[in-house]
Amino acid sequence: MNKGIKHTRFTDLKSAAKRPGRGKAYQSIATALMAVAYNIRVLVRALVQECRPKAKRRRKSRKKFSAANLANVRPATVGALAPPA
Repeated sequence: MNKGIKHTRFTDLKSAAKRPGRGKAYQSIATALMAVAYNIRVLVRALVQECRPKAKRRRKSRKKFSAANLANVRPATVGALAPPA
């Protein structure tokens, strides 16, 4: 978290020029607000990632049904069975 708060892109607590106010109270309030801003950014990023719709996965195409692939099925080319005697 410390590295994120001190990052130069947003708050940059290292640079005194980014915190131009005078006095210990002002510095404390400015630092607290920078920490709050950082926490809000982290929360928003997490919520956006959590609520993002998941990518749709394509289904595998189904094999067409064929009786030839079944083990106990007679081929269509064979004639009908004779009635029992």
